[in-house]
Amino acid sequence: MRISFPRHARAGLAVALLCAPLVQAGGELAHGERGIVATVHPLATDAAVETFRNGGNAIDGAVAAALALGIVDGHNSGIGGGCFILIRLADGRFVAIDGRETAPTGATRDMFVRDGKADPELSLTGPLAAGVPGALAAFITICLGSLCNSMPRALATARPSSMSALNSSPVGGKNEAAP
Repeated sequence: MRISFPRHARAGLAVALLCAPLVQAGGELAHGERGIVATVHPLATDAAVETFRNGGNAIDGAVAAALALGIVDGHNSGIGGGCFILIRLADGRFVAIDGRETAPTGATRDMFVRDGKADPELSLTGPLAAGVPGALAAFITICLGSLCNSMPRALATARPSSMSALNSSPVGGKNEAAP
């Protein structure tokens, strides 16, 4: 099925998409000399900024923010799920890490087959539907590959700021410039 739009509608959409980054949702614009951090939760942003302040690099900050998000925004992210990591290094090279969930070692080709027919419900709910999380393995992979300065530092930075969120639920995100 092909959907067509009048030329003026396409032009309007193009202008809107090009100008969208210029529209600010609220708050102040963030500025920084070393980098800028933006997450969906202020405590995750704080964890990344604190990592920068302690001498960490952008990858350290991203790992700290991701780990903190696993605590303060666990229904959307965390070590119990998967991720993709794409890094552009200073020399222009790219590093891509696939941290998606994988099937358990004991998974078989026919584990969702009952009475000779596929049972889709088995892959959606219940114990057979579980995958092995890949996010933490991806974080460890980038740190073992010497792309981050310190996985323990990222863990230590993420913990204190995000633990205070367990008894609160602020709405909205926070954008802040790194020092």
